[in-house]
Amino acid sequence: MIIPASLPPEKRRLLEGLVESLSRVPRMQAVVLGGSFASGTQHIQSDLDIGLYYSEAEPFSLDAIRAIAGGVSLPDKPPAVTGWRRL
Repeated sequence: MIIPASLPPEKRRLLEGLVESLSRVPRMQAVVLGGSFASGTQHIQSDLDIGLYYSEAEPFSLDAIRAIAGGVSLPDKPPAVTGWRRL
C-alpha cells in the first residue's frame, strides 16, 4: 500500500484501517485514494476520497461497504456510499 507522505497521522490511521477492512470484502479488487490527497491539493478540512475497484460481472456487496463506512463516520456526517459507476 502506498500512502502519500502528506497524509496527516489521524487520516493515515483511518485510511489504513479502511483499506484493511475493505480488502476483506469478497470480490473487492482494489482500494485507491483519490481526490485532493491523491492529487496533492488537500487543505486542513479535506476528506478522504476512496475508490473501489471490482469486476462488473461479480460486484461486491454495497451493504458491506455501507457497514464499514458507517463504522468510521462521524454521527453528524453520514458516509457517502454511491452505487455502481462504469468508468
